[in-house]
Amino acid sequence: MRKQIWKKAVATMLAATMMISGFFVPGTNVKAGAVTRSGWNINIYMCGSDLESDGGEATKDLLEIMRAKNVSSNVDIVIQTGGAKQWFYEDYLKDFYRNELGMTDETIARIPIQNINADYIQRYRVKYDNTIVQDGERIVYPSLVCISDNEGIANPQKAEELGVTASGMGDEATLKDFIQDVDSNYDHNVLVLWNHGGGTEGGVCVDDYTGDSLSLVEIDHVLTECEGSIPRGKYDVIGYDACLMSTFETMAMTSRHANYMAASMTLEAGDGWYYTPIIESVSNGAKNYDYTGADFAKAICEAYEQYYLTEEAKNLSMFDPDAFMAAYDMAKVRPMIGQFDKLAWAMTLIHNDDELRAGFEKAAYSAQAIDVNTDLVGMYSFLKKTISYATRNEALYRRGGTKTGTERADILAQYLDAAKALQTSLFEETYCLKLVKGAPEGAYAKEEGISFYYPQKDSYDDGNYARFDYDKLGISTYYQAYAYSVARGITRAQAEKAKTSLSYNKKKGTYTFKLLSDNLDYLTFFGQKGYVVKNGKERLVRYCNQSTDKASFTMKPLTTYPEFNGEPVYLGEKDPTYEDYEFIACVNGEDYESLYLYKEKGKFYVFADHELQAGDVITPVKIEDGEYTPNKKASYTLKKKDINEEGDALLPLTMVKNTDKKMRCTFVAQNAAGTQTKCAFYHDDILFFSKVKASLSKKTFKATGKRICPKVTVKVGKKTLKKNKDYKVTYVNNLGAGTATAKITGIGKYRYAPTKTLSFKIRVNHNRKLK
Repeated sequence: MRKQIWKKAVATMLAATMMISGFFVPGTNVKAGAVTRSGWNINIYMCGSDLESDGGEATKDLLEIMRAKNVSSNVDIVIQTGGAKQWFYEDYLKDFYRNELGMTDETIARIPIQNINADYIQRYRVKYDNTIVQDGERIVYPSLVCISDNEGIANPQKAEELGVTASGMGDEATLKDFIQDVDSNYDHNVLVLWNHGGGTEGGVCVDDYTGDSLSLVEIDHVLTECEGSIPRGKYDVIGYDACLMSTFETMAMTSRHANYMAASMTLEAGDGWYYTPIIESVSNGAKNYDYTGADFAKAICEAYEQYYLTEEAKNLSMFDPDAFMAAYDMAKVRPMIGQFDKLAWAMTLIHNDDELRAGFEKAAYSAQAIDVNTDLVGMYSFLKKTISYATRNEALYRRGGTKTGTERADILAQYLDAAKALQTSLFEETYCLKLVKGAPEGAYAKEEGISFYYPQKDSYDDGNYARFDYDKLGISTYYQAYAYSVARGITRAQAEKAKTSLSYNKKKGTYTFKLLSDNLDYLTFFGQKGYVVKNGKERLVRYCNQSTDKASFTMKPLTTYPEFNGEPVYLGEKDPTYEDYEFIACVNGEDYESLYLYKEKGKFYVFADHELQAGDVITPVKIEDGEYTPNKKASYTLKKKDINEEGDALLPLTMVKNTDKKMRCTFVAQNAAGTQTKCAFYHDDILFFSKVKASLSKKTFKATGKRICPKVTVKVGKKTLKKNKDYKVTYVNNLGAGTATAKITGIGKYRYAPTKTLSFKIRVNHNRKLK
């Protein structure tokens, strides 16, 4: 809801206030044709996925497209929809007609609106000049015209009922059909791939039904096979409205099929591109016949910047300090691929030398990783860090004067030549037409908009992408071999089980969790979790992950846990920026989703990526053994009085104090292979043992030549604890004369409690007989 308000505000400055409907026009499949006129074909491959199924994000972008004002007749926009389990188009459209165009419900009822059908892959053309008369006045409104209601059955269950094979937006055959069928009778053509993005490994367009996506290799195959359907064999622009797609590998592939490219190095918000000013920009240019692909790519960046990085964005909570978007000239990429191949050859030489490899990889891993679990690293910081390493060590090895040192210096010199050449091409020449690079306080502020595949220490891939797929990109066989070697080394290190220690500070009331093994960089979780045991199973209720840049941390124990309708439920960490918590639940029996919980005046409110309303049934999930299942016993139906002015919902959630040892605290170190090292306890047990009073049977003894081990009594109040069940005793310096100690350490449920130390004297025995 807040996002919609912001887009309306920006639209006031940059766009019109006009929108859409949906009609079906039978028998009007679009077929590729010869280039006859000057204009623009904009083809959007919109794989809705869970972005649409859960929050209507694809529909919101459709509305943005149709808000564009005074769109030229020689701008043709065709959209293929699919890959989502539901579409919000009809509902959002009616709201637009009613709230922005001033139509009455009676007028809207006269418009033959048809919702996008989630069971099918369909195609639509944007029509801007529809008219309808209301109270004697003509209203001009935009719409989607259905030009094909069945380009394949998207829903596998529906396909099974009809006895046909389902089609997915993640299938390369589906993309091929779209490219070959859509109009190409204008001389300028744009392809936009809309959906989730996973960078070099993950590709783009994840189908919500199948989970399948289009890999870079599949996109390359399709575009190569469809060259005859694209004027001049290339698009003016290929754009990726998806996360993480501004990678070197994506550019290398795209350069074979487009003159320009636009993509983001970082995660895109669900809102993605801001389409209204983009369409208006190309429309204005098309009228004058002087608009180029470079102009279109730059317009994408300008709109992105306007939407995410202005003062208005801050005021409306849309500001994204990590918002990156860049426009690139693909003509400059081909020489860079050769430069990258030379760089990769030098990297393989470095990797074959144990000493060089250790230093080089340390420098490489100090570069900026992009997101998590993506195997992507910022190209700018990678080159900067490794060039610095190679420059420093090349001089040191050469100064040493040994044969081995000189050979190593020559290898590093070869790397420096290749790295500096690529660095110049990427960041000092006119390759990048426009870069939107986030805010100075953003996590990626020192990057320059390009990442590349480099196996990271949090990778789960086992080197499979480097081994089986990277070479198909046709970039560098040297780099494929290098990346695979690095990835396999990571896999071995990931499997090492963490060694830890945990101690309690009674005075401060805090626990210190230390990592004793040298595998900090390979941990995926290093923090504290809270579990409540229900029906013999541990149910996760609290989660506090720590930054894994230090091998120890100190924190207080979790002392409260959430209950929803009387049932213990999971609550995530508090977001330091937005001050809300993740709350996982099912809404109206649908798949579970993340809701966002905040506290106001002692009560808990929740909001979602979609509107919540009275009658919605909220069912929290229970997380046991890593499995998420709806806890129907705790279901709650929202009432009208629960919904506040902002549309957020009051929930029956309370924070319960951890009394009677209901919640077990667990400090966890988990490696990338999923192996966990756990320190589990009830805080009440630790508090209990920290109050022990210990005493010795005597405090002074005479030396006997044997170790003296006085009896120890350990009590808490009137309760006497049992040796070797509740505690153990370790004696130190108890053989000869001097001060000896007895250390009382808790065991079993008390093992993480503070150690109690008692001292006693051993004196010289002057009466002892000597041989």
